[in-house]
Amino acid sequence: MLLDVAKALESTGAKIQVVRAPVNVDGRDALLTVELDGRVIEFAVEERRHNPYLTDVSKLAESGRRRKGRRHLLLVCPYISSAVGDALIGAGWSWADSSGDFDLKAPGLRLRQRLAVQRPPRRQRELPGGAGSTAILRWMLSKLPVGERIDPAKVIEVGGVSQPRVSQLMRALASLGLLTHEGRVYTLAAIEPLLDAFLRDYRGPGGSERLAYTLDPPNQFAMKAAGVLSGALAHDAFAFSADVGPDLLSSWRNPTHTIVYVRQSIALKDLGLVEAKGRDDANVLIRMPADESLFSTVTHFASGQTKVPLVDPPQMMWDLLDLGGEDRQEAVGRLREWFIQHR
Repeated sequence: MLLDVAKALESTGAKIQVVRAPVNVDGRDALLTVELDGRVIEFAVEERRHNPYLTDVSKLAESGRRRKGRRHLLLVCPYISSAVGDALIGAGWSWADSSGDFDLKAPGLRLRQRLAVQRPPRRQRELPGGAGSTAILRWMLSKLPVGERIDPAKVIEVGGVSQPRVSQLMRALASLGLLTHEGRVYTLAAIEPLLDAFLRDYRGPGGSERLAYTLDPPNQFAMKAAGVLSGALAHDAFAFSADVGPDLLSSWRNPTHTIVYVRQSIALKDLGLVEAKGRDDANVLIRMPADESLFSTVTHFASGQTKVPLVDPPQMMWDLLDLGGEDRQEAVGRLREWFIQHR
């Protein structure tokens, strides 16, 4: 990423030099020097592999205050949205991403460029794929305590895979720095890196999707639909996701859409829905997923006499990003923070 950033900055006519710190010296990963119009300005670089959310900015602002009086601060990530970029500048951080966007601010210097109009496509995935692997990752994210020894027998049960496959998966996650291990004993050291890797690499639910429309507000529709579906389908055969699920868990934005996952089809008229012509016209998405592992970590939200089954928060975050919009990216940050605190 740093070389991509340096190349983009050099397009402004500035002379750029990057020196990577041998081991995160003084809270920085590298030192970037900008020489332009006779001025030489040094930035302490913090490099992150995941795209920041608005909720990350307050933590970065506090980090910046602790490092006050030292070099100017530069955050480098794969992609930084306009809203996050503006917030970073307000918090005293310059930023640059590998898409060619940047905003560097220091006394006597302001370099700005915005090329990417939308989130760039996901890069090559690193997390192991397959239904068994995804089920295991969901279990680790939602139910595995941080720091607890991972029981291979439990992993075999969760994923429905062989012991050699479990060993292969553990080694792969450890090689990515997502698990720690001593000999054959593996533990989950922290939840954030695994969550960010899941959001980055998850291949999506697959399967089929029907687009529909309702005049009911999303939360009201979800309550009514949960009652109908509980009478028509098995208790583990349906679950709700964005936008309703995130609103029930950590209300921040008014939901406009409802994603419903089902194991078997149900008539739209039974849910009071009409067919939508396209995604732009739809506010209800009914999905019959190929990835049935998302039903394995369903929880229930009680509202009066109605219990609304919800997919796991990592799936909700992925669905928010899939629905799109900068406000949903911000909602992902809020839900991510809630999930880390409450899982």
